[in-house]
Amino acid sequence: MKLNKYIAVAILSLVAMLMPEMADAKSRSSGFSRPSPSRSSSPSRSSTSSKPSSSSKPSSTSKTTAQRKEATAKRASYEKAVKNGTSFKTRTEATADFKSKNAGKYPSKYASEPSTRPSHVPQSTKGADGNTYNVTYNQGQGGYGYTNSLGAFIMYDMMSDAVMMNTMMSRQGYHYGAAPPVVGVGYSFFTIIFVVLGVVVVIVIIGSLFRD
Repeated sequence: MKLNKYIAVAILSLVAMLMPEMADAKSRSSGFSRPSPSRSSSPSRSSTSSKPSSSSKPSSTSKTTAQRKEATAKRASYEKAVKNGTSFKTRTEATADFKSKNAGKYPSKYASEPSTRPSHVPQSTKGADGNTYNVTYNQGQGGYGYTNSLGAFIMYDMMSDAVMMNTMMSRQGYHYGAAPPVVGVGYSFFTIIFVVLGVVVVIVIIGSLFRD
């Protein structure tokens, strides 16, 4: 009887330790994915098909794996940014640092058109009037820019282009905002079940040896 009590206590202790991990694994498999839009109103959907194809829906395990990989990558990028001094609390602080460190690094003026288009010069940009314009090289103006709706040539400025500057900041490993959560080791639900069963079997075997 005394040995049975020890076995029961050991089993209950193990289950108590694994319960938070089981709950965490369950939340990870369902808490982060966005619900897909309903297609029930689509006119092309057959009324006789009541069950969606299992092959068209990713399993919860694959979703969880993808989510964990994404979260791990975000955390790694953040830690690298902290190490390199490119992590900031706000976007304003991040952009100010980026501009101070990269002033003159991304020019738009060139004496002649480069054989390869600079990576920081996009094909199009949004002007001050809100319209989108194609960015091209202008030999007479000696650089890349666009002609606005008033017919004036505007030299392109990457530091004034929020979209392109975000791209350049991302390439240099900038991060701003809250730190991504640390990703735990985690276990699948079935792995936990197998571990529990394995421990129970070991305890039963040890108990039988003591009884003998």
